[in-house]
Amino acid sequence: MTSRDRSFSASPYADLSKGNSPASDCGSLQLTQSSTNYVNSAHWAAILDGIADLKILLDEEEVQENTQLDEPSFAQRGGPQLLYGCTSLLTKEEILAAIPERPVVDRLISGYFNSFDMSPDPGIKTPASSLREHDLQCKIEAFRQKIVQCLILGEYAKGPPYVLETLMLYIAVEVVLRSDAEIGIWILLGTIVQLAMHMGYHRDPHRFPSMSPFTAEMRKRVWATVVELDIGISTQMGLPRLIKHWQTDTGEPSNLHDKDFDRDTVAMPSSRPETELTPMLFRLVKARMTTTIGFVWDLVTDTRPCPYAEIMKMDSMLEDVHSAIPQCLQWVSMANCIMDSPQVIMQKVFLEIMFHRARIVLHQRNLHSWQADTQNDYSQQACLDAALKLLDYQHALQEETQPFCRLYQERWRVHSLVNDNFLLATSILCSYLQRAGAQSKGGAGAVTGETIWTSLQKTYNIWVHSSSSSKEAQKAARALRVILGNRNCFSSNSASDETNPLLLQIPPASFHDDPICPDSEGSRARFNIQFPVFDATALANWSMVNDDIEGFPFTTPASSVDWQMIDTAINGIQSHGGESPQIPDIAAGR
Repeated sequence: MTSRDRSFSASPYADLSKGNSPASDCGSLQLTQSSTNYVNSAHWAAILDGIADLKILLDEEEVQENTQLDEPSFAQRGGPQLLYGCTSLLTKEEILAAIPERPVVDRLISGYFNSFDMSPDPGIKTPASSLREHDLQCKIEAFRQKIVQCLILGEYAKGPPYVLETLMLYIAVEVVLRSDAEIGIWILLGTIVQLAMHMGYHRDPHRFPSMSPFTAEMRKRVWATVVELDIGISTQMGLPRLIKHWQTDTGEPSNLHDKDFDRDTVAMPSSRPETELTPMLFRLVKARMTTTIGFVWDLVTDTRPCPYAEIMKMDSMLEDVHSAIPQCLQWVSMANCIMDSPQVIMQKVFLEIMFHRARIVLHQRNLHSWQADTQNDYSQQACLDAALKLLDYQHALQEETQPFCRLYQERWRVHSLVNDNFLLATSILCSYLQRAGAQSKGGAGAVTGETIWTSLQKTYNIWVHSSSSSKEAQKAARALRVILGNRNCFSSNSASDETNPLLLQIPPASFHDDPICPDSEGSRARFNIQFPVFDATALANWSMVNDDIEGFPFTTPASSVDWQMIDTAINGIQSHGGESPQIPDIAAGR
């Protein structure tokens, strides 16, 4: 038995048939003069690559528009500092001297542990606040640099105390401050995973009797977070996860308040019932869902073909873990969250986003199979329903993170890892429309072209208004302009040209003169913060802390990955039997 067979015998889908995956499941490989970039077939960029007539149109638009991103902040220039090297190293004394006064540090820590409630006065920017914004960005970069200097000074590779906690906070900073995916963060994640295993976090603490109950519980929490980061960042990059489930036996953490135990605890108390919403319950439920999603991702990234029975087994596992979410964390609607805090609302939404993304990833291979059978119909329905659900959450978050709305103070949480889910949903629906029109059949159930069209129009508005700061949003907006502007995307039972203004043929144009959204000027007034949102207004309005750290000594700090979404060379468009079809017959489709 080969090592490949041995490792698979430990997987939840050990009986998969041997052989190579179809060409359509091989993913997308982009080769440029400066970089090489691979994503698997479940990644949103690879899905858009499969729309055969999109590349030429997008290339033409890109040449005509030549849209530039805004000047990136210090934080977004280059990759993670820890990966590429720190410009200067400090001694312990110099780092301690750079720490602000105790009252300032106390406020910073309090702000962190109170969910970054950073904006008491929503969103009004003045020339003075713009200056404060620049000052605060410099201070953010200074703190970020100090993290790297501390890690290097502490010889982090040796596994000193609290090194994993520090590394995870650092990688969170790198993620939150960036608008797009960055391959350097995935490489840095590899360092964290290797170090965690070197320190034994992947083995359950009960195997080490000398470990105190407090230390054991905290190690479980840390490992659960490492696994969560692994799944989140690996799926964003379209690459296999780093931790395989058969490599670890660490148990899940307990549903406890921090006050329930401390360093002197001799025996851990029993986990609280999951009807009690402790600060740990969300992490506990998320860890369970992450475990199941990990199985799904292993299946999708495997190079061998997968029997449909295994897909349905995974589908059942997803449904089980979703239905097992405690009632206090189950999403019903925004109206049902009237008594919930903004943080709890976001937790509920994020659990739903995780579930629906996993369903898309699991079923997307069957989305474009036109063979009339029950299994393909089920997968198409599941995939389209999940994609529309994800975009519903995107639209809700866009509305609720506006000034004076319920989630405005939580808007920083909608970062590139979250937006990657919406990019996937966007690409799935674009691909379906482009392939399905003339061939649409009953398999789509209640999901009609008009429903998808309406959802994508709202999503297009969001990507357009994020395009100045995000390359990924810019690419998504271009793709949507082509899809929404193509009258042949829908079958003859769609709305007529006269009743649906989106069926107009749309020439290339600037995002700021938008033919798809003629009211874009009116819409732009509502977008005084961008989406994805970790904009500087979230920091510039943190006036109390900002005033206190005016004297903070910082050094002057020294683009994202050369990522290309739709560069696969596709020549021409196949037509139906030489006739002019209602929609293109995508020869390269999956």
